[in-house]
Amino acid sequence: MPIRCEIVSQDRLVWEGDADIVNIPGSDGDMGILPNHAPLLSTMRYGIINVRTGGATPIARFLERRGEGIHHVCFEVDDLDAALERFRNAGLNVTGGEGSARQEERAGAEGSRIAFIHPRSTGGVLIELRETGGGKR
Repeated sequence: MPIRCEIVSQDRLVWEGDADIVNIPGSDGDMGILPNHAPLLSTMRYGIINVRTGGATPIARFLERRGEGIHHVCFEVDDLDAALERFRNAGLNVTGGEGSARQEERAGAEGSRIAFIHPRSTGGVLIELRETGGGKR
């Protein structure tokens, strides 16, 4: 169930088609627009618009398998390394960051560091941890 999407500049149609998810740079941070979510009005800021098609996104696969519901919840933390250590010590599966120096973390939006707790450890909901600044680098 894709989103019908038209990306229009001030003088022409830039792209038109069906999308599974559209990520846009909003004035309050990046936003992901998904099928069947509540309409949202926001001003945009300069940046890259990312349109994913073909049903290959992780969120599209999640929706196909499980239907509508919560995909993930994000918590902001002051110290990502300390939070990850607490979760590992509690026996939770820390995941995420392919290609990062440490497989558990990766770069997030707006210079943040992020990591994830696998849904198998949390009753089916992916947990994102986000450190925005002031933590260890």
